[in-house]
Amino acid sequence: MLSSPPIYHTRNTLLNFLLAMKFFAIISIIVAAAIGVGAVAPDADSACRCPNNCSHKFGDSCKFKDNGNTIQGACINGNGGLTCAT
Repeated sequence: MLSSPPIYHTRNTLLNFLLAMKFFAIISIIVAAAIGVGAVAPDADSACRCPNNCSHKFGDSCKFKDNGNTIQGACINGNGGLTCAT
């Protein structure tokens, strides 16, 4: 006669699975945030403006690519809005 597993094993398995899913969700959010922090914009204007850098304000640090080089600067007023300048 085959017996089914006790109900508490099934419940514990489900709880362990849900706990693991929460853990991986939290880790994924942290990794995604860390990747976004070091992003480099394709040009000086994009480094300080929407859609990717809407939260930048005057004086915030910024990075953009210019002829294959990464340029670091600060957001200043110019060119119709904030732009990244060295």
